[in-house]
Amino acid sequence: MQTRITSSKNKYFAAGVATLIVFVLGILLGIVIDQKKYEYVTGLAMEQEVEFNSLQVQYLYLDNIGGPNSCKVIEQTLENNLRMFQPILERLIDYEENKQYNNEYELLKRKYLLANIRYDLLAQRSKAECGTDLVRVLYFYNSDCKICGDQGFLLSNLKDSLEDKLLVFPIDMDFTKEPILSVLSTQYEVTEFPTLVIEDTKYVGFQDKAALISKICPLYKEKTGICA
Repeated sequence: MQTRITSSKNKYFAAGVATLIVFVLGILLGIVIDQKKYEYVTGLAMEQEVEFNSLQVQYLYLDNIGGPNSCKVIEQTLENNLRMFQPILERLIDYEENKQYNNEYELLKRKYLLANIRYDLLAQRSKAECGTDLVRVLYFYNSDCKICGDQGFLLSNLKDSLEDKLLVFPIDMDFTKEPILSVLSTQYEVTEFPTLVIEDTKYVGFQDKAALISKICPLYKEKTGICA
């Protein structure tokens, strides 16, 4: 009888030790995963910081350049920055799909917004000084706007057809942490959503595909894509 009791105690003790080992291993594994995740996010943040600093230096350089090659430099800068924006946008979408609205997301979104506004200024300069054949669209929206998702889809569809000749800058008016949004809202008197500003002409309310084509296509010198 004593042997049976001792055997049962040993089994319980062994089970307890095994449970403790699994628990400790789980904690250690969680620490390792969190550390790897932290290293990944930190590395990504540093990489993005370098990208945005590069963008800023390019703009500062352009402010001091002149001569016959200035338009070539401006056009090259436009092309370089188009390539830079896409992976950042994909990262923002990944945050939103996983509902990771943390500090990293907020910071990345703010930097992306500012980079887009700088890019729009560069596009304006390229059109004014070099006659670049492109069309700019500022797209103001917020989360309360039920039709804004459809408006964004139509703009993306046109962007796919016209590619780099159509520049669409989505501006989330819910992101109140960035002061420049109040400046833009005041400048264009944005009070309803969606609001589109196509080459400084404001259009309030939803614009269907035919309306967008009729407003955008005549602004091109050379008709391509869906405007051909």
